[in-house]
Amino acid sequence: PVHVNLAPMIPGLNDHELPQLIQTAADHGARSVGMQIVRLPGAVADIFANWLEQHYSTQKEKILNRIRATREGKLNNSDFKSRMRGSGILAESIIQTFKIWSKRCKLDGGMPKLDESKFIPPSGQLRLF
Repeated sequence: PVHVNLAPMIPGLNDHELPQLIQTAADHGARSVGMQIVRLPGAVADIFANWLEQHYSTQKEKILNRIRATREGKLNNSDFKSRMRGSGILAESIIQTFKIWSKRCKLDGGMPKLDESKFIPPSGQLRLF
């Protein structure tokens, strides 16, 4: 079984592509999908803003504001419960789109079970689980 982690969803830039990404993953044999909403910690925010300026200058502020709308007014939220999901109405809309399309394409089963049978610990190493 193949699990596909979709590229981080960037509100205002690629979030509208989510249904097609999920459908394409299903068409190419994926069995499950995952996604997260982009977060821009530390220097990554400046690098991303510069990249937007170079490639999407007319949309830069719209995109950054939409990211802020999913991160409680910031470009990053390191809170454990929301850092991968985001928060707010826009984040919930993206998450609901993901859930609906994952279910529609039968990719909502979650990560496949890890097959540990092929792993042989080196001599003397204790098992983790």
